[in-house]
Amino acid sequence: MSARSRAFGLLLMLALLLWCVSLASAQSPTFGLSPDDRALLGDSIVLSGEERFFAFDYSFDLQLSGMPDQGNISVSVTGEGRKAAGDFQITMIGSGTVNGETMPADLELRVVDSVIYARDAQEGTWRSLSEQELNAFMGGAVDSSGAAALGDMSQLAAGFSVNPDDFISISRMADTTVNGVTLAHFRWNLDLIDLANSSGFTNGLTALGTQPQLSGELSAAGIDSSQLAMAGMLIGMLFSDTTVTLDHYVNPAENRIMQAVLNVDMNINPAMLGTAGSAPLILQMNLNVNLHDYGVPQTVTAPENAIVVTADEMLNPASLIAEEQIIAVQP
Repeated sequence: MSARSRAFGLLLMLALLLWCVSLASAQSPTFGLSPDDRALLGDSIVLSGEERFFAFDYSFDLQLSGMPDQGNISVSVTGEGRKAAGDFQITMIGSGTVNGETMPADLELRVVDSVIYARDAQEGTWRSLSEQELNAFMGGAVDSSGAAALGDMSQLAAGFSVNPDDFISISRMADTTVNGVTLAHFRWNLDLIDLANSSGFTNGLTALGTQPQLSGELSAAGIDSSQLAMAGMLIGMLFSDTTVTLDHYVNPAENRIMQAVLNVDMNINPAMLGTAGSAPLILQMNLNVNLHDYGVPQTVTAPENAIVVTADEMLNPASLIAEEQIIAVQP
């Protein structure tokens, strides 16, 4: 991948992150809902997020074709997890196929007392990593207080002064019944073209490119402020044949989200990626999450005999195996 592509990719990821921050602080968007429906959906999101205890199960499927030199890519995994106050646990079982080679996945991740534990069933070894070590590995992207090294996130996010109503619509669909419980069904539709072409998003991209942590890489890639101003339009063109929907199923009696389903369908013209004449890049993704046992006490325990590793060894287990070195054993 060229430096130019890396720089644009990094800029896009940070832009979307900051846009999410600005969206979270947006003032009273209606999204086309009636006051009662808006209150039901809004309350369910807030109350579900504030729960100290809940459990969930999920499935994730992805199909990707048209990647140069990669062949088709497919991923299909399922898992379950729980939140126990500040602790968290999630499992993943399934497989992924890249260029005809299938790789099984049987993983588990736990976060207990700000320590991250990970296990690959094929190796059977638990590894542990402190959040401080992970933050240091990421080059200080997040410090101990959770503040971004880019500076004041709220100030940067203010540059992405977009009106969510302009590119997000939510519809109240027909109610559905699951296990005898009637659930309210809401469907979100995200219009990426309207988002990318909005003046707030374009202004935010330009402001983001002036940050010291990014300006060097952008300059090395030959990207100047005038090109940043055009980035929003280019992003809109890139995702012109993309649909993103999110379905929320809410239990009105409890004001809690019981299910969320994210669907992404993307078809990108290869000319937009600089590979004119090749097959289009096609992505189909589905994430289905079922939530239950709200308020029911959950427990997540730290595994015994976890090997304390560096962030590089956590993310690249082969490096630890190659060194044949155990750094420490956590009691």
